Amino acid sequence: MKTWVAHADIIVEFLLGSESADPLVEVLEWAAQNRARVFVDAVAIAECCRMLQLVEPALSHEAIANALMRFLLLPGVRTTDRDRLLNALEAFSSSEDTFAQSWSKIIAYESKLETLRAKKQDTLEEDIDHVG
Repeated sequence: MKTWVAHADIIVEFLLGSESADPLVEVLEWAAQNRARVFVDAVAIAECCRMLQLVEPALSHEAIANALMRFLLLPGVRTTDRDRLLNALEAFSSSEDTFAQSWSKIIAYESKLETLRAKKQDTLEEDIDHVG
């Protein structure tokens, strides 16, 4: 059984219903018959989120996450981090974070680590005011 790697560009075209995604549609049909597999990694999902956020009219984080979760759950779609990806997409759907931030938070949570974040600009200005 052959395994194909799906890059972000063809996944996005597939989710948007473009004819240019026909090769992926064909492989997914084979995958549904257990004749092929499609491999997707976390980087491709992150890039899909970024690309879908640029679509006009704008798509919500929830719509983007739901579409990608449905894609990841299609028969024959494989990834090394399915549960993490689904959890990160769930977090992304209900926040203003980027997918990469949601992914990092999931990793931090699972590893019991704290997330390091930059100070907000207004906090930095307050700190400078306190120095002078």
